[in-house]
Amino acid sequence: MDKRLWKHIQFCNEVWLIPVPVKTSPIFGHALTLKRDPHELFTQTKGWVDKCYADGLFSVWLGRTPVVVLFKPEYVEILLASQKNITKTPLYIFLHSWLGTGLLTSTGNKWKSRRRLLTPTFHFKILNDFVSIHQKQSAILVELLQEKADKGEFDIAPYITLCVLDIICETSMGIDIKAQYGSNPEYTKAVFSTCELIQERQKSPWLWPDFIYNITSSGRSYQKALSVLHGFTNQVINDRIEQRKLRKSENFDGSDDRAIYSSSNRRIRAFLDLLLEEYDQGNITKEGVREEVDTFMFEGHDTTAASLQWIIHLLSINPDVQSRLQQEVDNWYGKFCYFFLLDVSDKTLLQCLPKNIQSQPRTQGFITYAPWVRESLPPDGKIKPEQLKDLSYLECVVKEGLRLFPSVPLFGRELTEECKFGPYRVPEGCSIIVALMGLHRNPEVWENPETFNPDRFLSENNVGRHPFAYVPFSAGPRNCIGQRFAMMEDKIVLASIIRHFNIKSTQSSDDIRKSAEIILKSTSGIMVELETRIF
Repeated sequence: MDKRLWKHIQFCNEVWLIPVPVKTSPIFGHALTLKRDPHELFTQTKGWVDKCYADGLFSVWLGRTPVVVLFKPEYVEILLASQKNITKTPLYIFLHSWLGTGLLTSTGNKWKSRRRLLTPTFHFKILNDFVSIHQKQSAILVELLQEKADKGEFDIAPYITLCVLDIICETSMGIDIKAQYGSNPEYTKAVFSTCELIQERQKSPWLWPDFIYNITSSGRSYQKALSVLHGFTNQVINDRIEQRKLRKSENFDGSDDRAIYSSSNRRIRAFLDLLLEEYDQGNITKEGVREEVDTFMFEGHDTTAASLQWIIHLLSINPDVQSRLQQEVDNWYGKFCYFFLLDVSDKTLLQCLPKNIQSQPRTQGFITYAPWVRESLPPDGKIKPEQLKDLSYLECVVKEGLRLFPSVPLFGRELTEECKFGPYRVPEGCSIIVALMGLHRNPEVWENPETFNPDRFLSENNVGRHPFAYVPFSAGPRNCIGQRFAMMEDKIVLASIIRHFNIKSTQSSDDIRKSAEIILKSTSGIMVELETRIF
């Protein structure tokens, strides 16, 4: 018997011992059973997880290829804590044409060297410099949402997505593309279409071969969008390199040379500037710089936009949580911010209120806005990074939102060495998927797992919980390097929205059609009503 065939038979015999949620076809496995509609596939997968909770895992067969799905904390720890099983599942290969083999998609020595190189880039002292960018873009979002307030139900998802896209462009590349104002539509459209096309290809095996995909209309659209994305990034990188050379030739001091990007009259270094310092030292190539900037763009906009949308939805249907959160946010603003009384009709500045806003009488026909809405504001009207720590309940709200609706609902590894999950042995070469929709709603870990309850994440309630029962940013050596950035962004954007509006919705969680592909999204929008808050 052929050696490779015998090895495959042994491989299959081992995986066959793992439970399956439904019977398989001898030839196609579960391939014909899988739903094509994204929402139906999400519902189907969740049903399979519920059916197999007692086992903590199951296997799905795509033809002769098995995929093992985990959702028991002890099993997830075995996989994610491994220092050797760090290779991403083969489905990530479809990201290579956009992201290359950057931090998200690389493995082995290249991944390890990039991780060491980029970890200092996400140090909290550097992330703190980005607070003013989050503030500025959140203020623009609030202004745009004011136009929709008190006018009935609308889909808030596009507003959130464009705000996050502006934030990630400005922090990663140092370019304010003004997507919220409709500028740079070609680049904005290319970002969105590329993500959609990649997800569509991942679930369509007949489109996996490049020679087939490239001749389809989807393949041609993908190449066109990719040309826009790479052209934009390469132009920004080349311009920045020339700027750095010019500044050096003019004998600017080192601090100015590094701080070639300015925001709100304050020198701030974008991620690109930090990468170019490594480029100058020969630690990364220009192509490597582009890989990582594109990776920041991909990972930093869709995931955060999704988390914000789901949290806004949860707040809209849980008014008690929203009211408690507003109280914390109001008190937080009142501790350190100046407020400005503005005319509702033309936003003319009428009066500057002191920090203790609670002592001020309410004024008919006027509204107080957070201080960064206007540009000419005193320095003590700005949020200071360390003050974000005081928003403890908001942090619990964000964490609970990510428990119920993790931005990345499924992530995978390809085993480079055998693993044993309880009584089941999974051989080298098998693909493993961690299903957060099962892990984060496991009734053995979470009481009333379907209920939105931010108190779960109060410090006293975290005691004794398995550390791998909650991994919205993954865990172990390949955990998300940008999780502190994401949490900072979520808190600032949500605080801005909740400060200015009451959020209502007639759309229940069951009404929303969910699509769990690369990112957990709503295919039916996030419908809300905003009511302007009058202080």
